Amino acid sequence: MPQVACVDTAFHRSQPESGQAVALPASFTRLGVRRLGFHGLS
Repeated sequence: MPQVACVDTAFHRSQPESGQAVALPASFTRLGVRRLGFHGLS
C-alpha cells in the first residue's frame, strides 16, 4: 500500500518564530532552519 505525506507549510508559517524554533538546536535556527509540522488535511 503506497503511503503519501502532504506537507502544508503555509499553515505552520503563521506560527511565531519562537514556535518554529521549538525542539531545534540553536545552531540550526541560526542557519534559518524552521520546524514545520503535519496536521490533518481535508
